[in-house]
Amino acid sequence: MRTASSITRTCTDTNRHPWLRRGLLSILLLFVLAAPALGGPGGKPATPNALAPLDGDDHSFAAMINDRGKVAGRSVGVSTTAVVWDRRGNVTMLLPLGSDQDSFAEAINKRGDVVGYSRAGSSPCGAGDTAVKWDRHGAPSPLAALPGHIETRGFGINDKGVTVGISLEPRRPDCTAAFHAVRWDRKGKPTLLASPSASLPEGFANRVSNNGRVSGFVNDAAGSQFSAVAWDRRNVPTLLPTIPTSPIYIAVGVNNKGTMVGQGFNFGFESQALVWDRHGNPPVALAPLGTDPEALAAGINKHGSVVGMSGVALFAVVFQIFEPPASAVLWDKHGVPTALPPLPGDDFSYGFGVNDRGDVVGYSNSAGTGANTAVVWRKGKGRKK
Repeated sequence: MRTASSITRTCTDTNRHPWLRRGLLSILLLFVLAAPALGGPGGKPATPNALAPLDGDDHSFAAMINDRGKVAGRSVGVSTTAVVWDRRGNVTMLLPLGSDQDSFAEAINKRGDVVGYSRAGSSPCGAGDTAVKWDRHGAPSPLAALPGHIETRGFGINDKGVTVGISLEPRRPDCTAAFHAVRWDRKGKPTLLASPSASLPEGFANRVSNNGRVSGFVNDAAGSQFSAVAWDRRNVPTLLPTIPTSPIYIAVGVNNKGTMVGQGFNFGFESQALVWDRHGNPPVALAPLGTDPEALAAGINKHGSVVGMSGVALFAVVFQIFEPPASAVLWDKHGVPTALPPLPGDDFSYGFGVNDRGDVVGYSNSAGTGANTAVVWRKGKGRKK
C-alpha cells in the first residue's frame, strides 16, 4: 500500500508483527463487502483540489499542510520522491541523500522546513533509512541515529525546528528491528524518548508541538501490546488514559495546546478515533459518519478540529495493508463530523493533516484504477473550526 503520512507507517514491517497477518482474511472480506460513506452532518463539504505528482510519476500523496498553505508529501513513480506543493499547486522535489534512491516527506513546519527520511534500498532487507530535515530551500541534513543504531526515520517537526521519529537497532537475520522513539534538537542531536514501562521497551514518536509535547506509542517486543504515550519537553513519558473497549492504543497527532489524537483498536481490529486532553482525563471517542462502524484520527489543529477517516477496516490504513473504503472527515471542536469528498470520478478519500486555518490534506483514490492523487480541501464558508 502506498500511503501519505506517519500514521500509515507506525509499523512498517508486517513481518515484525505476526499478529497483524492473522486478521488479514477477515479484513479483506470486509473490504469486498463494504461501501464508502460520503455524506454526513457538520457543514458544507469542501471541494477537493488535486495536487499533481512530478512529471512522469503516477501517484501523489499529501501528509501535512502548514499555516501558509504549503503541503508536504510525496510523488511516486519508478521511485518515491519527497515533495512540497505551494498554495498554487506548484510542486518542488526534495531529493534524497547522496546516492539514495527514494525520499519521503512526513511533516512541514511554518517556516517550510520538512522532515522525513531518505532510503538507500541497497541492504539485504531493502531498507537503509536515514532521517532527514530539509530546510525551506530544499537543502537536506541527515539526522543522527542513537548510539549503536543504524537507521532513523523522521515523522514530526515543530516551528522551532525540533524533530521526532524513530531510531532502529541493527536488523535481525529476518530483517526485523527494534525501534525507539527519538527527539532531535534544532542542531540534530538525538535523545532517546524512554518508555514509561519496562514491559513495553520499544517506542515510536509521531508529532511534536511547539512547546515540546510529543505524541506516540510504546509496544512490547512481540508486537502484541501497544499503549499511547505523551512525552513532555523534558522527555518524561506518561501513558495516556484508556477506555475499556480498546486494548490497543496509538497517539498520532498533537496540537500546541497539548491535546492529542489517535486511535484505539479492539482485538477485532476495529478502530475508534480518540481525543486526549492535556489534563489526563480518559479519551473521548469521535463518532464516525452515518452508519460507518469505524473512525480514525490523524491530526488536530489549535482550534480542536480533527482530521481523519470514517469507514470500515481502517486498521488496514494504519498498518499499510491495503486501502479500504473510507471517507476523509473533519470533526469540529464539538466533535461534529463533515465528510470531505474524493475527486470527481474517484471512490474514496483519506485525510491526514489540518492546519490552523482549517485547510485539510490527504489523498483521493480510484478503486477501479488504483490511482492515488494528493488532495487539499481549502476551508470554505460552510466549514467550521
